[in-house]
Order: sequence, then C-alpha cells, then structure tokens
Amino acid sequence: MGEDNVIHELEVERWAFWSPESADPVTWRTHWKGPTPEPLPARIPDEAIPAGPRRRMSSLTRLAVQIASQAAGEYKPDFLIFCSQHGDLTRLREMLNDISSGVELSPTTFSQSVHNASAGLFTIISGSTAPMSALAAGRGTFVAGWLEAEGFLVARPGARVLLVTYDEPLPP
Repeated sequence: MGEDNVIHELEVERWAFWSPESADPVTWRTHWKGPTPEPLPARIPDEAIPAGPRRRMSSLTRLAVQIASQAAGEYKPDFLIFCSQHGDLTRLREMLNDISSGVELSPTTFSQSVHNASAGLFTIISGSTAPMSALAAGRGTFVAGWLEAEGFLVARPGARVLLVTYDEPLPP
C-alpha cells in the first residue's frame, strides 16, 4: 500500500460519562428501556473543580470541566476538543433577559457565556497549555469533534487528545 492508504487506529485510553439518570452507561441504557422512562434528578458531580471557579460556573460548564477532568485523569492531553451543540444557552438567556430589563451585564457572566468557556476553564484548573478547539455543528457535533481528534492524531501519531461532548436540555 502507498502512504495514502495507511490505516490509522484510534485507541480510547480513558473515558467518562454522566447523565442525570446515571454515571454508568449500562444503567443509563436500562433506565431508558422502561415503558415510560423519566429523567431522574441528579446533582452534577464537581469534586474535581476547586471551590473558587466552581461558584462562577453554570451547571453545564461544571459538567464539561468535571467530565474532562475525569477523562483526562493523570494524562496531559496534547490537544483539547470541547463540543456542544448550543453552548450555554441558559446563561445566554439570562444575559438577554438582563439586556431587555435594562440591567447592566456582568463581565463574569459574559466571559462564562462564550462557546470556549468550558475549555478555557479546564485549562486553568488543570494547568494545561495544550491547544484547543470549541466546536458546534448541530446534530453532527460529536462527529465533528471525532473527526477533529482523528485529524490531529493522524498528523501527530502517539499524541493524546481529550474529546469532551456536553449538552443540556434546551430551555423553554
């Protein structure tokens, strides 16, 4: 085979999962197989996040940073990819309500509302200096993130990528 036909393998070394129903994918699947499954109330884990930054984070950002910390573990990824279909719409909605009410926007709220806020906060908390991407591609968001990871790894065999996909239900 020529160089263009080389098959590259991708190995998942660590992964993390969280849903309101369970932090275990098998339990999660079982829950949703019932006749009328209902989402279960659950606290988003945040033990990997220091108290100072945690207080300013939305629940979506806490989820993304916590899961990223769990998935990275002791590894220092060479590239970070954070993927969310919509970003933090709850925080954006709060800001839009403030604007329409004539309330001055908080710089902290604004800085936490941008699409790469979760990735940036993860780098601060973890001490990572790795380059990062923040992606949104609608229903294809996970696939776009996976392709971004593969592209990086094909160009840099042996590197490590942290791929984080996170979302929350859309507000009414």
